[in-house]
Amino acid sequence: AAKSSIDIYSCAGKLIREIQWEKGTIKGLGWSEDERLLVITQDGTVRSYADLQGDFTPFSLGHGAEEHGVQSCKFWATGFAALLGDNTVVTVTRYDEPRPHVLAAPPPGEVVSWAVIAPEHTSSRSVEVILAIDKTIYVTDAAECEDRQLEAGPFRHIGVSPNGKFIALYTDDGKVWVISSDFQDRFSEYNSKVKTPPRDLQWCGNNAVALAWEDEVHLVGPNGAATEYFYNSFVHLIPDVDGLRALTNDVCEFIQKVPEASEEVFRLDSTSPGSVLLDAVEQLEKKSPKADDNIQLIRPNLDEAVDLCIRAAGQEYSVHWQKQLLKAASFGKSVLDFYNSDDFVDMTESLRVLNAVRFFEVGLPLSYDQYIRLTPERLVQRLVNRQDYLLALRVSEYLHLPVDRIYVHWARQKVRTSTLNE
Repeated sequence: AAKSSIDIYSCAGKLIREIQWEKGTIKGLGWSEDERLLVITQDGTVRSYADLQGDFTPFSLGHGAEEHGVQSCKFWATGFAALLGDNTVVTVTRYDEPRPHVLAAPPPGEVVSWAVIAPEHTSSRSVEVILAIDKTIYVTDAAECEDRQLEAGPFRHIGVSPNGKFIALYTDDGKVWVISSDFQDRFSEYNSKVKTPPRDLQWCGNNAVALAWEDEVHLVGPNGAATEYFYNSFVHLIPDVDGLRALTNDVCEFIQKVPEASEEVFRLDSTSPGSVLLDAVEQLEKKSPKADDNIQLIRPNLDEAVDLCIRAAGQEYSVHWQKQLLKAASFGKSVLDFYNSDDFVDMTESLRVLNAVRFFEVGLPLSYDQYIRLTPERLVQRLVNRQDYLLALRVSEYLHLPVDRIYVHWARQKVRTSTLNE
């Protein structure tokens, strides 16, 4: 208990790595998109841990960080921003050659909350930082700091949507505003009617905003419509590109907007070609002549129905429904004279890989969209980082990817953990 450590777990709660910590108070802890762990201490020292091992590259933020102290940090896919005690904002945009830069100085005063807009979403292509000071909001970048002339502050929370187009603000009187990132348009307002401000505010994809108190979450959608979730223990929100992970002592849940393909196929009384095709394959299993009636009904749109079932299969986590939708696509395909099967084959391969890595012993519960964005090569690298060498080899061989880097990593790991002499 006397020694501090940073513990890294899989999403299924399996301990992957324990890093001993003796370096002072941590003010920032975050991940880059290539799974690099960044640890920032109060005096501005940064440690960058690659591939989930205990080896790190250190660098210093400088720019008065040691003197004024780091207050907090915000991360994006390829960099981070650190807020210092004198309201200076220092950014690091690359980890291979870290060069800390100072943004234009915001005015003095307590920073109630702040957020970053990643460089890929800004017109200047450099990072922008949004700071809530007093009753208004300031936006600072490398060139200037601009007052957005708002009056409803102090804003307790600021959240930027994954696509960088929307900003959510939590006002002092318990309301959530959703505005455009250029502060020109206001899209919706929601009154939480809760006296205590939430502990956290995060986006759920680009469609909804989640507010978290100790054990309840309000999910606010377009036009201020909201739904509430209640948990048995403390809940933490972790945003992702297409949804939101809710983490408690018991569960790791993924909340996302129902994908359009799933909605078209499974909606009650749906008459979409994909839905009719799924029904046809169920009739076929019962040896009912209705299967043929269904096919004739959607004959003009059969290729569209097959595409829809393939897309919907990718969005499913249940193996049963993956199989049913792919069976439906296969049945529809067999009736068509000409159909390019590439998408069907690709989806089947992707789902086999996804089901393998979602298994609790591996603990990588990726959605299909996250997998496509990550790429199979980088997924294999993540398996190698976790020392799941056999699965990494099997996935690589199955997808015809090169395997030499896996063997090199395995050999180096063997040498690193060996107790034999030189």
